[in-house]
Amino acid sequence: MRAKPDASRRIARFGELGAVVATIIIVAVACGYAYPDNRPTGVPGQQNGKLTPSVLTTVTSRCKAERNAGADLRRLIASARTAGITLAPAECYRDYAGQVYWRNYWCNLGRCQMAAVPGTSIHGWGKAVDFDNLRFGTREYEWLKSYAWFYGWNHPGWAEPGTGSAEAWHWEWVGDGGTMFSGRADGTSSRSASEVAPSPVDR
Repeated sequence: MRAKPDASRRIARFGELGAVVATIIIVAVACGYAYPDNRPTGVPGQQNGKLTPSVLTTVTSRCKAERNAGADLRRLIASARTAGITLAPAECYRDYAGQVYWRNYWCNLGRCQMAAVPGTSIHGWGKAVDFDNLRFGTREYEWLKSYAWFYGWNHPGWAEPGTGSAEAWHWEWVGDGGTMFSGRADGTSSRSASEVAPSPVDR
């Protein structure tokens, strides 16, 4: 007659199983946020491009971001570094004046589609990052495509190769679920229309 496993072993096995299940759930949820059409939400009580300093955090000398997005961006950059990948943000939060500058810049080149209408940019919510010198097909880009979602960062569909506004360097934070999943277990957004980032394509 075989001896029954003692209680401590059974508890340990349940603990291991629970950890596996929790990991699967976390991965599934995070991966679910990484849809090409999922967009960042706005920042409650704030205006695009006119965020108060209290909702921003410094990631690098060239990058300030919304607090939660910034915290995840720091973790993303650190994780990449351990994998031998260097990611350098060129810009994150973009104030209204900056949005006007880039809109004028691209429109003067006949490529208005490369910059959002001022006041609608995801950069204006502090939930976008443009990485310096990032190109399609590089080790850095492929690493981001594989792992960025785990830190809440998503490459939007409009920026994918083959579009009229392809941008390898532009990534957006949907770590709170974004417009598709934010706030509810059933996958619907709990944000009001005024809190959701506008639909025009962002740059």
